[in-house]
Amino acid sequence: MLSQKELELRDELIKDGIAECKELIGKQSSEAKYFFYEGCLEGLEECKKLDDLDAYTKRIQELSRAQDREKMEEDEIMFRIGHLDYEGCEIDSERVQRLHGIRTEIEFVYKELKEYKQRLNLEAKF
Repeated sequence: MLSQKELELRDELIKDGIAECKELIGKQSSEAKYFFYEGCLEGLEECKKLDDLDAYTKRIQELSRAQDREKMEEDEIMFRIGHLDYEGCEIDSERVQRLHGIRTEIEFVYKELKEYKQRLNLEAKF
């Protein structure tokens, strides 16, 4: 379970991240970046529900597996397109970018919390 100070840090990171993503999402000229930032917003909102570092680790692993599946599907589609068997082939780039954005933000918040916890442990030793 995250301590009160860790929860405050998490909430500050989320608040700042949401503000930055909302500012950036409107400036995007490519669909890929737009969906990436939408995913970032989703990831930050999801962080509000994660209350310990193990929950972050588990969610990051789930997202990694989902991204791996998407990459395998994309590779298969590209192989089929390369062999002119592309009927019904469609890469869901929106989903790929959203997953990337979600994972990016969850990993960011996780790393910041982990570093904070390590600093506290180091300070406690001295």
